[in-house]
Amino acid sequence: MRLAWEAHYGTCPKPNNYDFVDLVAEKAAEAAGATWADAVALLKDRLVGEPFVAENEVASMQGLLGAKLTDKVAGTDAAVRLRRVCGALVATPQFLL
Repeated sequence: MRLAWEAHYGTCPKPNNYDFVDLVAEKAAEAAGATWADAVALLKDRLVGEPFVAENEVASMQGLLGAKLTDKVAGTDAAVRLRRVCGALVATPQFLL
C-alpha cells in the first residue's frame, strides 16, 4: 500500500492546471530577493506546519532543488524543483499525521 501511495503522490503531481506549488514558484520568482529557502519554507508551512528549513535539512533540500537555499528563485523549472521537495515532504511522518 505504501509503495503505491508513494508512486502516485510522491512526485506531487498537479491535481489541476495550477496549484499551490505553481503559485509558490511563480510568486517567489517574481519577488525581489526571494530565495529558495523562502519558497521551501512556504511549502513546508503548507504541508507540514513548519514555516522554516531546519539546519539538518539544508543539504537535503539543496540536493533536491539543485541550488543553494540562499540563491534567488529563478528559472522556468522552479515549480519542477519545488515538486521534488514536495514529494519528499509528503513522505514524512509530519505530513502523514
